Amino acid sequence: ERLFGQRISIGENYPEQFLRFESRSLSSDVGYINFNLFALPIIEKFCGALTEFKDKKAIVIDLRGNIGGIVGTIYALSGMLTDGSLDMGTSIYITGNERMIARSKAKNFTGRIVFLVDSQTISAAEIFSAGIRENDRALIVGERTAGEALPSITLELPTGAVFLYPIANFKTAKGNFLEGNGVTPDFVVSLDRKDLLLGTDPHVEKALALIAEDKAFPTPGVRLPPPMLAGGQIRPPMAGSVVPTPKPAPSVYQGNSMQ
Repeated sequence: ERLFGQRISIGENYPEQFLRFESRSLSSDVGYINFNLFALPIIEKFCGALTEFKDKKAIVIDLRGNIGGIVGTIYALSGMLTDGSLDMGTSIYITGNERMIARSKAKNFTGRIVFLVDSQTISAAEIFSAGIRENDRALIVGERTAGEALPSITLELPTGAVFLYPIANFKTAKGNFLEGNGVTPDFVVSLDRKDLLLGTDPHVEKALALIAEDKAFPTPGVRLPPPMLAGGQIRPPMAGSVVPTPKPAPSVYQGNSMQ
């Protein structure tokens, strides 16, 4: 079966990957968004889907099998899911900490949100879903995520091989460390061989039931303005990120953040 999408590379030292994005209506009240990478083209596609779903009561965001990507994408997507500012967590470096703050975008969705996750939901996808939930904006349905969310950079070795190594840790706004732990869903739902053979999707079915009942969703708290950074300070790479290493030295953190 032919695949539909586009080939992209998330940065230097990374091979081309297949980017897939899908948006459709599950019902008159519920929209559905699915993508497999956090890459820059997703921002425009996500924004377009929100325009399409502006009159929906809820959106199901399917992150099953999402392997992460450009961490800057998290800021943009999170800002489209709030009318305030969201504290998405903190990157912990040897030299200090930095909070990850997402600001509201002009186009934003304030209805119900349900994330679908599984064991192949990785890195930026884990930070995104956990961050939105901990700001009382969403429920999470599915299986525990991979627990792979460390910031890292790459270094090209003399042999031509590329060395990828972590440079920090990451914790959520409520102090949860994702590395090695993953994100535990609010509602654990398993997918087995029988479901696959029947063509049913218990994760989506659970999400639709929660939206219809409308009882389990949290009440959003007060959104506080984020602290200002010192003028001219270079932002280090964020959690769940991999940063293409500038040549010849890997010690300067700049450019696009990657996972």
